[in-house]
Amino acid sequence: MKNVLRSILVATIAALLVASASIPSEAARRAARTRAFDGVWSVVISTAYGDCPRALRYSLRIYDGRVYSEDQSFQAYGGPPAAARSA
Repeated sequence: MKNVLRSILVATIAALLVASASIPSEAARRAARTRAFDGVWSVVISTAYGDCPRALRYSLRIYDGRVYSEDQSFQAYGGPPAAARSA
């Protein structure tokens, strides 16, 4: 009887290990969400009032969830909020 229970316990633990190994980690899901926006984006900045042009269009690059600008006439930087990075 003791050997039967031990066999059942070992089989159950092995099944749980196999099942847990096949579940993607939160880090993998977060990386997939972050990379979903990677690429070159066109951003329009509109002026509500004042002497500035009505609208300006700039090109930005998002790589691995971080924002980069290649145009030296302005600065753009950033990424997901800290809460989103740790979630």
